[in-house]
Parts: sequence; C-alpha cells; structure tokens
Amino acid sequence: TMGCVLSALLPVPCLVVGSLRGRVHAVRADGRDIPVVVSYHPAYLLRSPSEKARSWQDLRLAAKL
Repeated sequence: TMGCVLSALLPVPCLVVGSLRGRVHAVRADGRDIPVVVSYHPAYLLRSPSEKARSWQDLRLAAKL
C-alpha cells in the first residue's frame, strides 16, 4: 500500500499503488494543480520484475506531460 503520508498529497485515502497508477492525478500546490503520475518504487521492481512493463508505461505517460 502507499504510505498515508505520501497519499496525503493526493485527494484519496491510503490506497494500493496499483489502483492509482496508469493515469494522471493533480496535486494542488501554491494555488495551481501539478500533474503527478504514480508508479512503483524501484525496490519493488527489483523484487517483482514482472511489474517493470507497467512501470515503463507510467514513465512514458509522465514523459507526455
């Protein structure tokens, strides 16, 4: 699960990272919305190499912003 401290930046409660990834979220800071793409932590990818393709999709999505 995503830590509650980190998820406090998003307008959602503590959730599983997999349910947040794959789309652009907005974080409000200094009166403006900043686009954020949620992805997996690198240590998780080392333990779960099968998730690397999904993480690559997240990086490609973030690059389009």
